Amino acid sequence: MSHAAGVSSPYTGGHTTITAEQLLKQLSVHEDLRETLKLNANEWKRRCEVAEADRDNWKRRCEQAEQRLKQYGEEPDSLSSLSWEGGIYQGYVRHGIFVRNMRPHGEGTLRTMDEKETLYQGQWNDGKKEGRGQELRNGRVIYDGQWLEGKRHGQGKAYTSSGVVWFSGEWKNDRIDKGTLFPEGRWGEGAKADGTPKYPVAATEWQAGDKLPKTNVQGTGRNLPQFLEGYGLAEFLPDDAM
Repeated sequence: MSHAAGVSSPYTGGHTTITAEQLLKQLSVHEDLRETLKLNANEWKRRCEVAEADRDNWKRRCEQAEQRLKQYGEEPDSLSSLSWEGGIYQGYVRHGIFVRNMRPHGEGTLRTMDEKETLYQGQWNDGKKEGRGQELRNGRVIYDGQWLEGKRHGQGKAYTSSGVVWFSGEWKNDRIDKGTLFPEGRWGEGAKADGTPKYPVAATEWQAGDKLPKTNVQGTGRNLPQFLEGYGLAEFLPDDAM
């Protein structure tokens, strides 16, 4: 004689009767399903761990490769000679991945193609004049001071073609910003018997935003703005200075 139990069915809203054997069978099915789900979950967990390990491994390898490229590409560890800015550069260089990417970096000198004349000597950064350096023309220094990204920037002195200091002070983006015009009180070389300048001009304090004073430059028939323009120095003045 079999025993039956009355079980309420949520699907019919009524009352159905199953045997204990049927109930055990259903419980077994649910247990098997739960074990299967557990195995699947464990398998997906294992796969995720493998994927994360692969990701970390590739990340580590990429970081190592980037570090090697950085060391190779950025270390200014050798002296070399190369064509640069229309002349010949000799000095320290930064190596690129390819030889053609080599550029000045560190201390170096730029000369004309025939190497007879020096154009610049000083510091470089990634192919541009940066740091302390001198610009020369016809064997004379025309600027001695700080550079930034290939431009006169920072403290520096500028000289006329005759070797007289025409500006000493602060520069910004290749133009004078604040300082003294003709700080030595002369616009040409030479001195009188009493030691005073042969070609005097008043030293003038000036800063960006001010107009240049129309000071007379003795012996030239020109005022200060006209004199600077005539010497080809207007390019180093702010647009509103004249």
